[in-house]
Amino acid sequence: MKVKSIIKPLIVVQMVISMFCYSQQDLSRIDNYLKEIKGDQVLLSQFFTEMPKGGDLHNHLTGSVYAETYFDLAMKDKLWVDLDNGKLLSKDDRKVVNKVQLSDTMSNLHSIRMKLIDLWSVRNFVPAKSALAPDEFFFGTFGLFSAATNNHMIDLLKELKTRAAKEHVQYLEIMATSPSVETPKIDNYTDLNKWLINNVHQTDAVIIGKLNEVLTSFNNSKYLNQQSVSYRDSILRWDKNSGTITSPVCKYLAYTSRGDDPMKVFARLYISFKSCADDTSKKKIVGVNIVSAENGENSMLYYHEHMLMFEVLKKNFPTVKTSLHAGELTLGLVKPEDLGSHIWEAVTVANSDRIGHGVDIAFEDSSIALISRMKDKKHPIAVEINLVSNEFILGVKDKNHPFPLYFNNNVPIVISTDDPGILRTNLAEQYTLLVLRYNLSYYDIKNLVHNSITYSFSTEYEKTTLLKTVNDQFSEFETKWIKYINNINKSKN
Repeated sequence: MKVKSIIKPLIVVQMVISMFCYSQQDLSRIDNYLKEIKGDQVLLSQFFTEMPKGGDLHNHLTGSVYAETYFDLAMKDKLWVDLDNGKLLSKDDRKVVNKVQLSDTMSNLHSIRMKLIDLWSVRNFVPAKSALAPDEFFFGTFGLFSAATNNHMIDLLKELKTRAAKEHVQYLEIMATSPSVETPKIDNYTDLNKWLINNVHQTDAVIIGKLNEVLTSFNNSKYLNQQSVSYRDSILRWDKNSGTITSPVCKYLAYTSRGDDPMKVFARLYISFKSCADDTSKKKIVGVNIVSAENGENSMLYYHEHMLMFEVLKKNFPTVKTSLHAGELTLGLVKPEDLGSHIWEAVTVANSDRIGHGVDIAFEDSSIALISRMKDKKHPIAVEINLVSNEFILGVKDKNHPFPLYFNNNVPIVISTDDPGILRTNLAEQYTLLVLRYNLSYYDIKNLVHNSITYSFSTEYEKTTLLKTVNDQFSEFETKWIKYINNINKSKN
């Protein structure tokens, strides 16, 4: 009996070791397969289409929906379209000369559809034939189909959720819409807005003092607090009515555009922060962002002021997480001296929890210190990498992209899509390009997938549940692909 009692645990240990070794051997086979196909985009696409992808933490809802869907919605609503520029009109506009009302009885329906898909996405875009630069074309598309978005937010969410589920994505953080602020309702802040415009180069202490003065007024504003409740409720209503699909788990980032006057930006940020802070029961709004072209006039002029707004608001709402678009710039898009501090300020002034894009990191005045700060183990700051987006909008790809700089310095990285509808891409293509361009191993890829859950703004309990789901799906995926790889090897022999 004593012998048996000793042998039995040893057998169990050996079984565990054997299972572990077998698992490692299997993973090695998958890794070797990935190395074998690293230059074959078709085989990589096949592999990553089926692979679990964790989360997509950086995606804009209206930019995630494909142009074909907007066309169908515009047809359903019988919208008008300006054929000269592709802008949808909610009603007949006499000022627009070359216009037509969309209808399924149109004789030239197909040609109009094809033309609008090209105008509403990057399909067939040729820089040499366009009067607009790629970044101008990209940011201009949102205004063209916006008449089809407002009444169809639920439809847009359904499409995004359905596609993500099919693509084996377990979690989404969605930038769906920005809070609404009616200018007449904040007219009493006109003088303060003028002050923020005229004193943009004041010391931080002076600007922060003024922002705190405004914040006190915001906290007492019945209108802004009502807007906060309305905004939060609209997000929760859209989410609830967008289907009962349980995967992916969907959360939302409130945001504002950085292109408006300072006071409107601050008011919208206030609503965003308050909506997030007050969403304690549903826990659907999990963070705040700031968006729009970073090289725009107001974006550049008030960038530091915007970072100070985040600093003030984070102190007022300490539980709110933030992810800031920062460093979506490159040499030639702006003057060299304008590349020196945007990511640094997002990290050290605005105290952002994640950075979106971060493309100009190599041009930052304090890039070494910044990288050290972002990889700090006590409070790491992940960077959201969007390869297809950076290639089209900024012309940055391959060896010119900072992915290796972040990766080799152990800065946490999450892979995301940005605006897959406009860009005609998906999450699988991002991973395909990673291996094509940077020769990542299967272990590297799995780590990036885990990062997309670890650095999400979900609760710790939800992260644990999501990671288990991701790992369970990886086990199924790996079992399937080991068999497939073995069959390939047998056929070779």
